[in-house]
Amino acid sequence: MDFLSLPDRAVPANLAFECLERVVFKGAVYIGYRAQLPKAIVSFRQSDAAWSEQELQQVLSELQRMPQERRTVFLELQNALPAFDLVAPDNQLDNARSRIQYTYPDEIRIEPPVQ
Repeated sequence: MDFLSLPDRAVPANLAFECLERVVFKGAVYIGYRAQLPKAIVSFRQSDAAWSEQELQQVLSELQRMPQERRTVFLELQNALPAFDLVAPDNQLDNARSRIQYTYPDEIRIEPPVQ
């Protein structure tokens, strides 16, 4: 399992999000942010720990052909609260591998800290 791509995990300090500005998603307008997730190989081999050169080249070739996944976060326009957190290949947000939708009670307020 690729723990770096799970939205509920901490965001690595070196992960840079780009602002997508206003984005229409599911019929509503949000402010969007997107970050490219690193591709990773995880291997659990019981027979031997070492990969042959041929196996390694095959896996690397398959990794290059995989679509690039991105983590996309949409914020509500009115209050800047998170609305969606998605992990999906480019232009496939409706087919996200991971999808979290946030909802909030109507009476929620965000107030500045008391100084």
